[in-house]
Amino acid sequence: MLLVALGLWTDGSGKREILDWQVADTEGKAAWETLVNRLWERGVRPENGRHSVIRDGCGELGEAVAWVYGSTVLEQRCIFHKLPSAG
Repeated sequence: MLLVALGLWTDGSGKREILDWQVADTEGKAAWETLVNRLWERGVRPENGRHSVIRDGCGELGEAVAWVYGSTVLEQRCIFHKLPSAG
């Protein structure tokens, strides 16, 4: 599986950039923590413009973000993942 952190700019430029990624065996907290810690170490922090995280329903990603960023991050669940499945 591929874990990906995508940056979206809100300055009207429409800029998007893959900030980091990693191949992992699972979407577990340890795998997400590794990726999120790398982002922190590279300067992806609130004081440098990182203001929120939009994520799917993966609770482990939420736990990793809370562990690394604490309560300094606004977190929102991706609206696509809230939609009932079409079936």
